[in-house]
Amino acid sequence: MENNHELIAFFDLKYTHMQFDFSFAFGNSVISFDNHADHSQLRLCLSGKRNMGIEKLKDIFFFLWEMLYFCIGFFPKLQYISFDGVEDQLYPKRIARHRSTTENLSLKGSYNRLCGISIENLNGVTLRKYQALKAELETALNSIFAVQSYKDIYGEHRLLLASQAAEGIIEGKYDSAIAKANRSFRGRIEFLFAPLLTADRKHKTKLFRSIGLTKMKYFELLKETRHFYTHCNRERKRFTKGTEFVADYWILSIAVRLFIMQEIGMQYDGQLLRINALSIASWMTKYRKQ
Repeated sequence: MENNHELIAFFDLKYTHMQFDFSFAFGNSVISFDNHADHSQLRLCLSGKRNMGIEKLKDIFFFLWEMLYFCIGFFPKLQYISFDGVEDQLYPKRIARHRSTTENLSLKGSYNRLCGISIENLNGVTLRKYQALKAELETALNSIFAVQSYKDIYGEHRLLLASQAAEGIIEGKYDSAIAKANRSFRGRIEFLFAPLLTADRKHKTKLFRSIGLTKMKYFELLKETRHFYTHCNRERKRFTKGTEFVADYWILSIAVRLFIMQEIGMQYDGQLLRINALSIASWMTKYRKQ
């Protein structure tokens, strides 16, 4: 401890996860993950040279917390954190709204995972790439994260905010990869969805069919819904039912996660993607019968 700063945090994963225990070096720091004591609880330890300063470790901590969202589909709740061996009981409450997922979005728990918490996905390379990406897309990504924390919000408002933030991801960095004629809301969203469409075909998940739409109809309705709530044009056809907003937001969030994962080198698990698709289909079937 004399020559190092140390940050230790415990998170609630909400579900039983396979056991993991790994660590890696990152600059002048060492990062370790494990769930020895309880498979549903994650322990994260960051140790860094004294000349780094504790604030630098906090910055790395926040990046890792955000990367966990892309892995498991929600922000695990921070239960405990200590700095240099001293617990800070107020810290979790002070930052609770910054990186949190409201209960109605995290209740699907294990169904929302796209990859495991492992050294293959959380390592020095993916962390460095995520740091660089976040620096370029901070506003758009923070908006994606913020939508997770809104407890009392209309489904259409959540979908609108998420779709605008999703467009912002592409507009903020990737417009040069899109033909000028396609630099519209729909063109950017279709570019964002490319990794999901590839995965959907590869694993035959029939993700769009699970909500009763073709992918082209989904893109059309997403565009019209966004324009309706932005411009209040009541002639537009759009998503209208609460169940549609929930399922369509779920698919949009998977597309965003897969896109970011591809950009930073995380590898999704095809079986977990299939579980997501089946969960959406099951959820929609249940509520269509009501």
